[in-house]
Amino acid sequence: MITQSRPKSHQKNPQNEAPIESVVVKRAILMALGTLISRILGLLRDMALAALFPKIVTDAWGVATRVPNLFRRLMGEGSLSASFLPIFVDVRLQDLGGSHVSAKGKSHQLLNQFATLLWMVLLTITTVGILRADVLTSLLVGSHFDGIAGKYELTVHMAEIMLGFVFLVSTAGLFSCVLQALGYFGWPALAPALFNVVMIIANFLPHWLGYADNLWLSGSTLAWGVLIGGACQVLILIPLLLKHSYLPKLSWPQWNVDLKHVLKNMLPGIIGMGLLQGLGIINTRYAASLGEGSNTFLYLADRLLELPLSLISVSLGAALLPALSEHWSKGEAEKLKSTAASALGLNLFVAIPAAAGLFALARPIVSLLFGHGEFHGSDILVTASVVQVSAATLLISSISRVITPLFYAMKNTWIPALSSVIATGLHLFMATWWMSQWGLAGLVGSTATSLLVQVLLLAVLLEKRGGFFPWQKFFGSFFRFGVTSLPIFILGFALDAKWSELGRLMQFGFLFLTIFISAGLYFGLARLQKISELNLLMESL
Repeated sequence: MITQSRPKSHQKNPQNEAPIESVVVKRAILMALGTLISRILGLLRDMALAALFPKIVTDAWGVATRVPNLFRRLMGEGSLSASFLPIFVDVRLQDLGGSHVSAKGKSHQLLNQFATLLWMVLLTITTVGILRADVLTSLLVGSHFDGIAGKYELTVHMAEIMLGFVFLVSTAGLFSCVLQALGYFGWPALAPALFNVVMIIANFLPHWLGYADNLWLSGSTLAWGVLIGGACQVLILIPLLLKHSYLPKLSWPQWNVDLKHVLKNMLPGIIGMGLLQGLGIINTRYAASLGEGSNTFLYLADRLLELPLSLISVSLGAALLPALSEHWSKGEAEKLKSTAASALGLNLFVAIPAAAGLFALARPIVSLLFGHGEFHGSDILVTASVVQVSAATLLISSISRVITPLFYAMKNTWIPALSSVIATGLHLFMATWWMSQWGLAGLVGSTATSLLVQVLLLAVLLEKRGGFFPWQKFFGSFFRFGVTSLPIFILGFALDAKWSELGRLMQFGFLFLTIFISAGLYFGLARLQKISELNLLMESL
């Protein structure tokens, strides 16, 4: 069990190296800043999507993007980084021999062989997916789209085009993984911004060119935007890889020890992360049975959740994995434990107020962002209810993004995989009944509950293996930051109660003011309490 005291290993050493917590947080901040730009552009993209297109197009879009997004999360945030990055870091340290001079050797060989094998698999998956997009669409929606003329056919057509994104986004994920191992976090996080710029243009293009009423051409434009945006996302990372001579080259796999190790770890990683991300696929089919617009509401709520989730949990988790992997490779057990404990505290410090704000301000945020054009009042209420339930997922993910990298750093991917199997089974068991009681919100609630069970299981198993999950720090931080977040709830619900009485300009002003004052009160109270996570965050900034 980790104590609250600061370990000696975290004091600056004679070489004046920065404390490891500061290094991880600085990397996370760089990634978060890049992600912030990308997510803001993503929100603008989704605002345009909701306002400019009818539900038949937005539902088709929400379904057709599920498989490409599965690979984006799987390869960009999941099994690829979990299986490849720790071993790549280990092999690269062997190449460097303890020095800080770039070296060529086993790490280049591993990268080239793994990239070649990955591209072969991706090319096969992409080709089969494009040829059988109708089968994939049927698996996602069943017969629930048949009642609206042309909706199923439009979804299949968009999926056929967008499945090419699978190859591109997975390649971008590999490139980002290598750059993170080299210490670069800003550019990998910023790369999706180019994708969103292309998609914003694709949203407006049908209206600029005068074919907005043609559903088929409008859907095609959106789909091709995904493909072009994915290519841009890959291209922006190439110069930095070339600079460090780490751009992968085709090399026939020789099945050496390192490559076998990566593949051995990747199998359970794909199973675990695939099942976890597969909950979105399952939810797509369930949502299709709840009527017109349900997949649109689910997609928009998911996008709102991804903004704080990517800024907080994903950014910190991505920055954490290379550091934990290096500690494990060097046998630095105490640094491994203290780094994980600090990351957990910082994650909760930011995630708890973010979840509180998302819950209390769900209706104002949804209304202001998406309540235009084709998106009406009843649509706002349903989406807001889904966002409120999704806020719990933000807290659960903030814990998961610290626990799971610990397993991956120790090169153990089977335990997270097993926990994902249990979470998926639980969701399948609960979802139908919860939907019958609470509709779309019940579906999202079932997902959150399943993820909570998974995190608790991982925490217990982690402590049994290494004895270093900081329960005392976790409960203490959760209570302390929760109490500090109370003003966010009070101000948020006060604005929600008066929301319908305000004009659009006043709504924007009051929402911005509420967020600004709430954040000020939270950080002000944290400063009065001398919360260490605030000091670490401010020093790193």
